[in-house]
Amino acid sequence: MRRTDFASRSLGFTLVEMLLVVALISLLISLLLPALGKAKDRTQITVCASNLQTINSATVQFATDNLRQFPAGRSWVSGSWTNINGVRNGTLYKYMGENEGAYVCPEFVDARSWWESNQNGEAAWTYSLNEYFGETWQGKNGVRTMSNVQKPSEVHMYSDENAWKIQGLSNHTINNGAMGIGQLGNPGSIVDSIGSFHDPPAGDLNDGSSNVLHVDGHVGLVHVSETKLIVTPVRYRYDWGWTEGAPY
Repeated sequence: MRRTDFASRSLGFTLVEMLLVVALISLLISLLLPALGKAKDRTQITVCASNLQTINSATVQFATDNLRQFPAGRSWVSGSWTNINGVRNGTLYKYMGENEGAYVCPEFVDARSWWESNQNGEAAWTYSLNEYFGETWQGKNGVRTMSNVQKPSEVHMYSDENAWKIQGLSNHTINNGAMGIGQLGNPGSIVDSIGSFHDPPAGDLNDGSSNVLHVDGHVGLVHVSETKLIVTPVRYRYDWGWTEGAPY
């Protein structure tokens, strides 16, 4: 019986077909990777926000036990941000259920290439508490209790903090767990900035946003350029002669 051309052909792929398959797979991967990267970023932002909600619950419990007062900015954690003992010795630790993972934002860790050259060690915490909630700050009496905060939905309580400086916005990096805002042009003045590594446009980690826990308990992304406005209590903003939205 005569064999047909079809029957005589190999059932395997030709080189051209294999190349086409490889090209299609490469195209699909190139289309999927950005989406997967964005999904990872959104997940990490959500984890960071969840950490801040855990810190908020602990702070409320602390305040309930301490005449409605906030923990001090340099005692909720203490010492260097790379020293886990600074977390364990902090005033908030027992209220956190000793949950050490909730002190660290995973996107801060992923941004290590921006700070590893001038910092050593692993991050023990990556969040900072508003320095204005201490006894005094920048010559002003501290806002010691939650009930004394005007417009609590607008005022920073905790946020991510950068481990690097941003020209024109900060001259200090994360160090002691306190978000200290001073006069940028004043030599020696402490000027921290909230984090800038969430949702960075074009990958510029100097131009992104921070998860900010406001005094009313809600967490939202705030652009780094808004640092001074949201950290400074409402009662003091106009004392410094700032115009709304442009405190620097």
